[in-house]
Amino acid sequence: MPPDLTVFVSLFFLLCLLLSLHRSVLSEFIGDEVMNWPLSSEKEWQSNSTFTDAASGDAMSDASAAAPAKLSNDLDVSSTEAERKEGASSGAARWNDLHKRIVQHNIRVIAGYYSRIRSARLAELLKLDESKTEVLLSEMVSTKQLYAKMDRPAGVVSFHKPQPATEVLNDYANDLSSLLQLVEKTCHMINKEQMMYGIK
Repeated sequence: MPPDLTVFVSLFFLLCLLLSLHRSVLSEFIGDEVMNWPLSSEKEWQSNSTFTDAASGDAMSDASAAAPAKLSNDLDVSSTEAERKEGASSGAARWNDLHKRIVQHNIRVIAGYYSRIRSARLAELLKLDESKTEVLLSEMVSTKQLYAKMDRPAGVVSFHKPQPATEVLNDYANDLSSLLQLVEKTCHMINKEQMMYGIK
């Protein structure tokens, strides 16, 4: 084989190997189902250079010399997205960001299925405690990724966006108009039947 083709084939196989690792997570991100955490292929993900501190270091550094950081499955919500963008990111911070993105995806999926949900049930579905769930939910609402309203005393989260008054009135007028058309059609059919039976 020519050298260019050999390089192309080896790059193609490398790309296929990387995609096979990420394919399941990508397909879950695209779907409308709640994703599990920890990931099913967690060991492979944690050994990826993206989540080791060697990835953030010098490109010429020896990856084997860097000690792999212990990646925690516990979500850290103490820093906001803007604060993380300012500072240098480590492998543990990127692992935490992946966990956070999966939780945000899960919140969006749950918002699609529920108009109202108890905060305890939401935390149970997300496999987080209620305080972390509230922090992530409020961050998503403040960045306008999602509409949600939380009633803390009742412990209820509402994802249903209220309609403006004009829209409610338009819906009511359309419903009333279709009802009147139905009544008019019914009266016409009754008159038609009466005329038919009156002739015979």
